[in-house]
Amino acid sequence: MLSPVIDQTRSLVKVVLAGFESTGKSALFRGLTGRDMGEESNLRGSTITVRRAELPEHQLELLDTPGIRLKDDSITTMLALNQLAAGDTVVLVVRGTQVVQELPLLLNMLDLKKKNAMLVLTFADKCAPELSAQVDYYRKSLGISVIPLNTKQMDESIRELFFRAVMVARPMKRHPDIESPPASPVSEPGTTVFEHNVWGRMAALSALVLLFAVPVYMAYLFSGWIQPLTDTWILEPLNLLLTGLPESLQTLLMGDYEL
Repeated sequence: MLSPVIDQTRSLVKVVLAGFESTGKSALFRGLTGRDMGEESNLRGSTITVRRAELPEHQLELLDTPGIRLKDDSITTMLALNQLAAGDTVVLVVRGTQVVQELPLLLNMLDLKKKNAMLVLTFADKCAPELSAQVDYYRKSLGISVIPLNTKQMDESIRELFFRAVMVARPMKRHPDIESPPASPVSEPGTTVFEHNVWGRMAALSALVLLFAVPVYMAYLFSGWIQPLTDTWILEPLNLLLTGLPESLQTLLMGDYEL
């Protein structure tokens, strides 16, 4: 298969990953680059570390920024994000399970006017089928590419889809005021007996007791079964063998409280 022709004279497109903490940005960076770590450097005037990776086969440079904290966010983090906004394309990384709450906050924090942008919804494996309605809604309302994915399972087709979306990224078509989005697509686990209002605590206590009582009782049954066999097959033959030894050794080795 012929390898793609890389234009060495064309400057690399700077693609910036931006989002809150614990949204899967680092896992996305690893999945796209195939590297656990990129080239790390501190931004001028701050101690914020940014990971960079050049992907010349896709004519882009990928930058992983520090995650924004909703509470008590540092000035240096915001400074870093403002400086990184100089990138050609900004990839908004938001948890699909929290997109209704987190996306408006992130859009209000970042100045994306005239910036090429796209949206990645992570934790797609934890979302209900309603996530597809979320994807359609934000794609139409913002006018940008929206990709749902599981960052822990990124194959070549997902990577190619991401890189194609980067190449066609464009600015959002309107001010990012999100109104009346579809319901949150969180896939809620089924209710178990432990969540029951009345029987839940009793069930939890019973499970805790059984966790210790059953192994102890099984050990008691096993010892009662194995003891006669041990006496018959090991201890009695050994005692017979030792009867021929001098009395001093018999005293030392044989008996209920001897070796």
